[in-house]
Amino acid sequence: MNKVCLVSAALAFVLCACASPQEKKMTEEFWTFSKPAFFTPENLLVADTAVKEKALADYAALDQDSKEKVITYIAYMLADEKDALIRHEIFDLLRDINAGPFVVAPLIRAYGGARLAAVRTEISQFINEYKPYKLGLSSLVKLLGEKNWDTRIKAIRVLSSMKAMAGPALPEIINVMHETGPSYGLYEEIFDFAQGINREALLASVALDIAGPLNEIIESAMRKMYGVYTDDQSSKGDRETALKSLTRTLYNGDAEHAELAKNLLERSGTEEAKTQLSEHDAYKKMKVKSMEKLTKVKILKKFAEEEDDLYLTLKLYLIKQGRNDAIKAIFDPSKRRK
Repeated sequence: MNKVCLVSAALAFVLCACASPQEKKMTEEFWTFSKPAFFTPENLLVADTAVKEKALADYAALDQDSKEKVITYIAYMLADEKDALIRHEIFDLLRDINAGPFVVAPLIRAYGGARLAAVRTEISQFINEYKPYKLGLSSLVKLLGEKNWDTRIKAIRVLSSMKAMAGPALPEIINVMHETGPSYGLYEEIFDFAQGINREALLASVALDIAGPLNEIIESAMRKMYGVYTDDQSSKGDRETALKSLTRTLYNGDAEHAELAKNLLERSGTEEAKTQLSEHDAYKKMKVKSMEKLTKVKILKKFAEEEDDLYLTLKLYLIKQGRNDAIKAIFDPSKRRK
């Protein structure tokens, strides 16, 4: 990762106010005079005691915005630094200058740009020193729009550590899940991290993904549901949600997805799954058209109610989180039936 380039590896902070002779005279108290002040972040890490002490004193005199620029620069240095001793000094410096929760976002970017496993481990451990309730959502949510997947996944992991406090960020996390495309591994990893924020809402989102228009993620959502259904740690309610999602795909999915649903249910080996497969098989073999039509109407009505409940679950959660703006992005199954 390239370090932030700030005035040739130095930070320059300049405040200047000038007035032309034609401008109306202002009383002296409204004038601000200053001269350029150059600050070199690297001086905070030098071995020369005198230089370092002066740098620390100059840093203390900076305004908050300037301090954050210095902190960002120092944090970014970690991504490229191969010397463990220097990295240790950087972490100590960030502690000494009380970098605060602001530093978490720059650290996550450094994590995404780091290539050494040791560096990532060190950054992760340092991030853990900041309590979740102290972290700001806005800077972390912004990271979800980064191109670097490592940065995005790390941001989601940090958000998940905030649990319910990160609820307002769930729409952006769901959007990242949708951008994984056919990569089931990424889709599942994001779910596994983010479920700590609100599993019920996230599970409803996955169920809607199976029924939704994003064809590239339907298989990923189905395989995640299979994992939920076959996981002994899943609650009874979650297992029912998963089973219903896969069962609906037997009837509503295209031929490829219906076949995958069948294979997954067979693989589960549960009695409930066998029952659903048996009923679907009987439905397909119906010879009396009037009976087939009546049965189909009942089945589709039941499925519609299930999907509407999922939509309502996610919608109400977003309203509770103050994210009414994100509701329009949810797949509304009722519109597909019109």
